[in-house]
Amino acid sequence: MEKELRTLVLGYFMTFMMACASSLGTGTSLPESSDPVEFLIYETASQSAISWERFIEKMLDVDFILVGEEHDNTHHHRMELRLIQSLIRGESRSRLVVEMLAEGQFRPDDLERDSEGEDLRQLLNWAEGGWDWKAYGPTLESALNAGYELVPGNIPKSELRRLMGPDATVLGVDRLGEASREALLDELDRGHCGLVPRERLGPMLRIQVARDLSMQRALGSPDSRARVLIAGRFHTRLDLGVPVHIRAEYPKAKVASVALVGTISEGSLQARVHGFAEQHDFVFLTAPAERKEDPCENLRRMYKKARTKGEHPSP
Repeated sequence: MEKELRTLVLGYFMTFMMACASSLGTGTSLPESSDPVEFLIYETASQSAISWERFIEKMLDVDFILVGEEHDNTHHHRMELRLIQSLIRGESRSRLVVEMLAEGQFRPDDLERDSEGEDLRQLLNWAEGGWDWKAYGPTLESALNAGYELVPGNIPKSELRRLMGPDATVLGVDRLGEASREALLDELDRGHCGLVPRERLGPMLRIQVARDLSMQRALGSPDSRARVLIAGRFHTRLDLGVPVHIRAEYPKAKVASVALVGTISEGSLQARVHGFAEQHDFVFLTAPAERKEDPCENLRRMYKKARTKGEHPSP
């Protein structure tokens, strides 16, 4: 039973990441931030739209800026590039934590020394993660050129395997109340396309919390520096994600959860941000991602293929 579950979980992560990695194809890298990105910023506190300049002004007074993206949305990657270039705080060295890099994936010393002429992808061992370099490379390169400290936020694969064990535990799960845990299970069920019975989602919940804890620790303690996280939008939710663990460690820290949401420009502003404003401090409305294929279809094919090999039963 546990072997079957491990097969499905690993398959899910690999299928999802490959879907994200392939969604942009083999086109050119993202343009520089001078290329305008159409968007609208909604501030939950004031329940109104605000300008980019006002948003950046607010971010300069925040300890932790948590940016939650749709991994396959190129508009979000351009927005992240622009944001990183706008958050330099004088002589203070800002920190950028990304979900796309795992602990131990690269040696920080390789980034500190003079690496002119070397391929950053090689220094970061980027291929190990399976993410699309064209989506994230420009932002990482821009951050390093601007003096950011780049820190991996994700857990290593060895920890992923451990957490799938029947007796695995994760410190921090108790920080989520019963209602939050149920909401998290609901989201995991949707994220796994309904292919995993709810009673078998426990390991996925442990993995989700472990990743949130890893990102929180990678961000470090609040000081004068900007501390920015780029991760999937669910990780930045105020009620379930990284903010829960920041508040537990640093109750007085100022946290800004920023949701990047791809949506069509129809309906009222309140209707378009509904379901996101309740979970984030700011909502960026952008154009939707151009998806060539439903990620769930990839997962269903993987699941069906594994069933034919006898690796796990149907749900």
